[in-house]
Amino acid sequence: MLAPYLLTTLAGLLLATQEASATCSNWSTRYQTNLNGVCVCNATQCDTVSNNYTSLTTGQVGVYTTSKAGDRFAYKVANVDSTT
Repeated sequence: MLAPYLLTTLAGLLLATQEASATCSNWSTRYQTNLNGVCVCNATQCDTVSNNYTSLTTGQVGVYTTSKAGDRFAYKVANVDSTT
């Protein structure tokens, strides 16, 4: 039931053009019983991601990860091998 909303929100965040804090809001606790560690938007605040993906070069992909251990939209660059 929340999956389409969260997917749409995540897609919007990935396309964000400005860099901001990647910490989860207090609204995350609202859903702890069903979705542990979920970042949630509301009318005044939304968890965001960096715009580091805009500097990727050919053969690179940007990967954002969130974990139960506390990572929120942690960003890393991975190289893609086009020969395989």
